[in-house]
Amino acid sequence: MKITNKSDMKQAFKIKCTRNDLFKIRPATGILDYNQTSNITLTYKPNGEVPENDKHHFGVYHIPAPEGCTCEGAWSEHYGPPQGEFRLKVQLCYQ
Repeated sequence: MKITNKSDMKQAFKIKCTRNDLFKIRPATGILDYNQTSNITLTYKPNGEVPENDKHHFGVYHIPAPEGCTCEGAWSEHYGPPQGEFRLKVQLCYQ
């Protein structure tokens, strides 16, 4: 998955999933400058359990990041809901 910052300021992002034992996200957090793109790897970790389609999702959240701030610092100082949110539903294809 690719995410791009299309705002006019730095954005801190955080990506979460419904089941950390089934999915791995790398990187799960970061800061993007204006017009910067980041490649995110979403990995399914099979554990013998077959998850139902449309039951799980990845949530991408972002907030403005002050200049010189770390990603963790931006999120710890932020109050209220994120500036933006996008949900990506999981669809597994079996062969």
